[in-house]
Amino acid sequence: MLRAASSNICRLVSRQIASRIPLQLLQVATARRSASPTILVRAEGNSFPSFFGFRSSPVLEYRKHTTMAPINTPDEILAVVDKPGAVLIDCRTEAEVKDTPLSSRPSHNVSCTIAEGGCDELVEKAPKLMPDKDAPVIIFCRSGRRAGKAKEVLEMQGYTTVLNAGGRNDLTYL
Repeated sequence: MLRAASSNICRLVSRQIASRIPLQLLQVATARRSASPTILVRAEGNSFPSFFGFRSSPVLEYRKHTTMAPINTPDEILAVVDKPGAVLIDCRTEAEVKDTPLSSRPSHNVSCTIAEGGCDELVEKAPKLMPDKDAPVIIFCRSGRRAGKAKEVLEMQGYTTVLNAGGRNDLTYL
């Protein structure tokens, strides 16, 4: 089973580097609460190192992207939600917000999708909604997937404390 899995992983990584060089699986590790394993591989033979100008076989890191981003725990959310400047962002569509609004706390609705450029509205509104890039930002959507994308976008914009609260139905503790 492990041999078959490592063979599949090595073929996948080979395609990622646009080469058919045999690769040796070194490690498959999954970070805490993350669905994205980090896979370390080493190229076998001499063609890879010489092609890329290395004298020895380098270790490559390949992170497989999955469809679901890690979701923070309720304790992590509750620890920051009442801090000064904390902002709740609802990434659902307006129709979803009308169906199941979050009435326990004020939140800002900024629609976001997982498509490329799907969070442009968030990028545009972020400086006005969240002027302090160190203040906690708690993001949620219907399932946590769009919130994960929004979290990535905000972190790329320089926001330091961004938490994915998951889906609206998970927020019963707020």
